[in-house]
Amino acid sequence: PKTPKPQNLIWKILDLEIKMEKNDAASASVSAQFELKGVQDSDPHENWEVTSTQSDSAVKINEDIVMDDPDTVYDEEEMKKAEEYKDKGNEYFKRKNILAQVTFALENQFEKSIDMYTEAIFCKIPAAKKSVYFCNRALANLKLENFAVALFDACESVKHDKTNVKGYYRRAQSYFAMRQLKNAMNDFKTVCKMQPQNRDAR
Repeated sequence: PKTPKPQNLIWKILDLEIKMEKNDAASASVSAQFELKGVQDSDPHENWEVTSTQSDSAVKINEDIVMDDPDTVYDEEEMKKAEEYKDKGNEYFKRKNILAQVTFALENQFEKSIDMYTEAIFCKIPAAKKSVYFCNRALANLKLENFAVALFDACESVKHDKTNVKGYYRRAQSYFAMRQLKNAMNDFKTVCKMQPQNRDAR
C-alpha cells in the first residue's frame, strides 16, 4: 500500500479540531498551541440559531440578494429529492471518521458529498434551502483544500440567505485559508454579532 503523503498545516489543525470536539477539556491547550482559527470540522446538522438580527455591515462585499418569488409553488417531489441528495451528501461526509486513516478514501468521500450537495442545489427549491446546501458544500471543499471554490459556495450561501450564520462562518474560514485576513476578520465579527455565544468565531 502507498504511504499517505505528510499532512500539511491545515490538515493538522483539522485533526486537532476533531479531537477538540471529543474532549472540550483539551480545547484550551490545543488552541494555545495554534494562535489562529483553522478550518473546523462540524456536523452539517449542528444547531446554529441566530440570536441577533444585526446586519453584516462589517462585510465589504457587494452581494445580490436572492429572494423567493412569493407566487412560486414548489413541487413536493422536487423538495423531497433535494433533501435526499442533501442526506446522501451528509452520509458521505460522516464516513470520514471511519476512513480517516486512508487519505485517498477520505478525499473520495468528500468528493462524493460535494456531488450530492450539487445535485441538491440544482433542484428547484427555496433560497433558504439552497443556502444550507451551498454552506455544506463549502465545508466539504474546505476539507479538500479547494479554498477558492469553498469561498464561492460560502458567498452563494450568504447571497441566498443573509440570516444563515454558518454561511458567514464558512466564508470567514475560506478567506482565512486564502490568507485574506481582513475579510476573514470582518466575517468572524459578523458571526459574533449574529450569534454572540459562538466561541469558534472569536
